[in-house]
Amino acid sequence: ARAAATAMLAGAAETGLLLLITWGLLRLRGVPARFRQTGTALTGSGFLFSMAALPLFYLRSAYGSDAAMILVVGLLVLALVVWNVAVMAHILRHALSASFAMGVLLAMGYIWVITTVMTLITPESATS
Repeated sequence: ARAAATAMLAGAAETGLLLLITWGLLRLRGVPARFRQTGTALTGSGFLFSMAALPLFYLRSAYGSDAAMILVVGLLVLALVVWNVAVMAHILRHALSASFAMGVLLAMGYIWVITTVMTLITPESATS
């Protein structure tokens, strides 16, 4: 029950932070009317990437001591992360009328912020 509550808190915090950052960026850029479309695109794609990662985390726990499986799963997770950054960058690029490079920087910045916040909210998950 505690793990489920922690997961719910982390999910809500991540989504809220994503929307807050998105709203702030769009306001700064002078295009706040794009918030609904951008927020929907970012949360929807994030959900899909999270669902795609679930089987990989299951495999990691099921084959915890198999070095070859750890490597394969790690590479697949890395591929998902890179793909996720590319999708986020594309969404942000269009929403902010910016370059793709700026979209990549913003996507990576978001991932850094959310990882930092999640570590503060759920410190026990960072050590396991």
